Amino acid sequence: MRKFLITLVSALIMCSILLSGCGCSGCSGEITLSFEPLFYGKDGTPPIGYKETCNYTVDYEQSFGSDIKKDSNLKDSIIKYDYSGSYVTSFEILSSLPEKTVSDLPFGQVDIKTDQRGALTSQNVHIYQLITRLDVTATYQIPGKDDQTFNDYIYTESYFTPGESGFNPIFTVTQSEYSAFGLQEGKAKIYKLTSNNKTAYNKTSYTMTTSYDKKPATSESYEYSQSTLIDNNQLLFTMRNVNLSSNQQYEISVVSYQYGEFKNLIFTNDGAGTASQPVAQGDLTVNGENYDQTEIKLKRYSYCISENKMRGVEQYVFYQNGENGNLGNRSVMYRYVEPLFAFGSYSCLGALVYTLDSITFN
Repeated sequence: MRKFLITLVSALIMCSILLSGCGCSGCSGEITLSFEPLFYGKDGTPPIGYKETCNYTVDYEQSFGSDIKKDSNLKDSIIKYDYSGSYVTSFEILSSLPEKTVSDLPFGQVDIKTDQRGALTSQNVHIYQLITRLDVTATYQIPGKDDQTFNDYIYTESYFTPGESGFNPIFTVTQSEYSAFGLQEGKAKIYKLTSNNKTAYNKTSYTMTTSYDKKPATSESYEYSQSTLIDNNQLLFTMRNVNLSSNQQYEISVVSYQYGEFKNLIFTNDGAGTASQPVAQGDLTVNGENYDQTEIKLKRYSYCISENKMRGVEQYVFYQNGENGNLGNRSVMYRYVEPLFAFGSYSCLGALVYTLDSITFN
C-alpha cells in the first residue's frame, strides 16, 4: 500500500503502517493502546500451531462512498485504467524463528531482548508469522499508445511478538514488482518498478537492506525510542486486534522501508457503530462451508499519515464486529479500501477494494 502512488501494489508497500500507544490531540487525555488476540475469537492464549488463511478478491472502483472518486481532469491523460487480482494472507503461530530467518538477522541474535517493549527469548515464546501475497493484473492506455498490461505483485514475510509484547516486529521481508501511472508536468507516463527489502529490529534501532530496480543493495539503520513500534507489513493484522471506542483517535508510529525513518499515523474508529453488509450465498466460505448468515456486522476503522500537521488521504478498513454465524466472534478484515493516486500528482484515480471470499482456521 504505497501512499501516494497509483497501484494498490504500491499502496501495500507504503501505507501498511503501524500502531503506537498514545492518544493524540483528538482523544481525551493520553490513553494506552492495548492489543488483544481478537483474531482468535476465543478466550485464552492462541496455541503454537494455530493457522489461518484468508483469500480476498481485489477489484478496481472509480469511486467509493462520497469522498473517493476518480478526478474528471484525468479524462484526457488516461483512456483506460483497470486492476483485478487477489490478496492472500497466511498466519501461523510458531515456537521459534525459522532458521533461515535467524541467519538473516544482521546482529545474529536468536534471543532478542526488547526491554520496555517486552522480552523475547527462545524459551517458551510464541512467534507470530504473517505471509502475504498480492497479485494484480494492471491495464493502462494513455493517449497515442496501445493497451499495456502488467502482472504486478507484492510478497511480504513478517515475524513479530504476540500482543502482550506489543506485536513488536523482529524481522520482515518485502519483494515487489509493480507498475504505476504518473503525471509529470501534465504528461502521462507508465512506470515499472521492482524492489527488495529486509528489515531487522532490535530494542532501540532497526536496519534496512534495500535494492531498487535490481541495483546493488544498500543498508541503513535508524534509532527509535517508542515503547511500541509496528512494521508496515503488520498494519492490517494489528488493527484487527485493537478495541477502539467510538470516534476515538490515536497517533501511532510506523516503519516502511520506502520512508526509512518511521512515520506517524492517525488511526480512528469512525464511530458509525455496527453496520450490516449483505452476503449472498456462496460469496464467502468458512473452513470450506458457505457462510451461514445473510449479512455480516462490521465496524469501520480508518487511518492516514499525519505529517507536519497535515493529514494524508484516509484508507478504510472494515472488520467483523461481534458474533456472525460460523465465523464466530473472531476479528477478521472483511473489506479494505485503498485510494489510488497518480505518481507526481494528487489526482485521484479511484480505489482498489479488497473483499474477503474465504477463510480457513484451526
